[in-house]
Amino acid sequence: MNTLDVLPESFSELSKAENEWGIATFDTVLDPLLIVDVEKSGDLKIRLTGVKHIRGNEVVLDAPSLSHDYVVSEKNAYPLPSGINQYIKEKFSNKELKALSLPDFIKAVRDESFAIDIRLTDAVIKSGKDLADSMGDIFDIPKGLRADLYKYQKNGVAWLVKNLLRDGGAIIADEMGLGKTIQVIATILCLDINEESPVLIVCPTSLIANWKSEIEKFAPELSVAIHRGPERAGIAKRLKTSKVVLSTYETIVIDELLVSAIKWKCVVCDEAQALKNPESNRRATFSNIDTHSWILMTGTPVETTLLDIWSLMDIAIPGVLGGMDDFLSEFPDNNESAEKLNDLVSPFILRRTVSDVAKDLPERIDIELPVELDEAQIIEYESIRNEAIEEYGVAGGLVATTRLSVFCAHPALRLINHSSIEGDDAVLSDLFDGSLVTSKLEVTHSILNEASREGKKVLIFSNYNKMFELIKETFKGASVRYWGAINGSTPQEERQEIINDFSSIDGSAVLVLNPKAAGAGLNITAATVVIHYTPVWNPALEMQASARAHRRGQENPVTIYKLFYKDTVEEVMIERARDRKELGDMVVPEIRDDKKDLNSALMATPMGK
Repeated sequence: MNTLDVLPESFSELSKAENEWGIATFDTVLDPLLIVDVEKSGDLKIRLTGVKHIRGNEVVLDAPSLSHDYVVSEKNAYPLPSGINQYIKEKFSNKELKALSLPDFIKAVRDESFAIDIRLTDAVIKSGKDLADSMGDIFDIPKGLRADLYKYQKNGVAWLVKNLLRDGGAIIADEMGLGKTIQVIATILCLDINEESPVLIVCPTSLIANWKSEIEKFAPELSVAIHRGPERAGIAKRLKTSKVVLSTYETIVIDELLVSAIKWKCVVCDEAQALKNPESNRRATFSNIDTHSWILMTGTPVETTLLDIWSLMDIAIPGVLGGMDDFLSEFPDNNESAEKLNDLVSPFILRRTVSDVAKDLPERIDIELPVELDEAQIIEYESIRNEAIEEYGVAGGLVATTRLSVFCAHPALRLINHSSIEGDDAVLSDLFDGSLVTSKLEVTHSILNEASREGKKVLIFSNYNKMFELIKETFKGASVRYWGAINGSTPQEERQEIINDFSSIDGSAVLVLNPKAAGAGLNITAATVVIHYTPVWNPALEMQASARAHRRGQENPVTIYKLFYKDTVEEVMIERARDRKELGDMVVPEIRDDKKDLNSALMATPMGK
């Protein structure tokens, strides 16, 4: 047996019987030092030590355990200050050192009244990325996940689970297109969830449909309830019927008392930059939610000032950066403060870029993003659908579905020629008096915001030329250095000049194209993000459009987003394109029944079953 394992905890007891242990005791009291390290498993390793200086060099000696009040060097023992163990225990609110989390120690490091030095090793203050890289090999993918994760995603899930269990919260800030949603879903499956303590996922209204779709696709064992709208639950008991509750920021603020009546297993905030204003009513509501843990998802932890990161961190891990006033005093907005702050918060933030994990990624990442029409738009969509069926019937399917497609692009658009099956000439109606920002535009803005902050260039494809004006006019986010458009009316000789301008801009740029005008001959490999804003009937046209960016000469992975409204003509188009792609792999593909597709498109209704 190791002698250190059986030494008495008290220095005075050791002194009385030092000959029995063969250890010489000295009266020199050493300065105490707590060293916080990390095990390979990610668990913290706490050492109680004393510091001795020999000829100007620091020598650190370890105590036999966290309960001993002295340190040992070979056969010599030195006392630590009297009452050291009790002092530490009281300063940490009588918690056992082994039970403390990294935030507890960071708070103590920043506490000027703490009389004992605390040293965080380099291994402890590694960035979330570096910590995650070392954790995936010791982590098992949760049962029930119907997806194959890339290595970096598996690492991300391992990191998230460890942080939730150890620290109570984490921020995942992976670059767009890297799959933050699937990583969070996999993490949820690792938690001990039941209906009494469900997971609450909060996101913008425009992302509700996508969350529901992704959970049903990748984790069907997770029952899902949507809490929003006039039919939402009015009592906590009705929310305790599913393992996951989906809601919106606005709804949570309105139903603050109802939400606070539940002890949530975890609260997930998508597009968490919505909570960056620490003085807002929304931020105050969320800081009062009772939950075991937090996951904040954002591609932009800092949008304008360093206070943004305080606001998010104080929700994910309350108190870790102190109070707001002290934070503002300690971290003024400058580069020196940013570097100092980075060391404190980087262990709790997982931030990876496409270039970081490029070797794990395919050349092309396709993401389908379902969106829901709002209540007023559902009523109008149904009115247009019924009128079109009554006027044209199934026989005039293309004309009828074109009207619906135009409406899905934007409710303000109207066809000049009502019998058109092209719709390129759709114009803005003078009679439209609703909000120009639709759910689909909100999702588009979110993608553009993140892309612009990362300096990425974006192609947006829409069948309707007026969408260029609507997207540009309603975008109020981060700076886009260049806006351009190419459609059927753009002279051929000007098109390459527009592409050259778009490609040569240093930083973010947006080019909106009509797929018919950009279907061939254009090489736009400067773009790494593609948004199909409006689905098309001909899948080949969509593939040709995507190939403007994803083609020979492209050196980076390309992320392709396909936006569509659920339970509408657009969803049928997406399914049609998906099926055509699968059939395209066959040597002799089946013949697609276009009339059947048109009929399905006319029958699709967002009114519910």
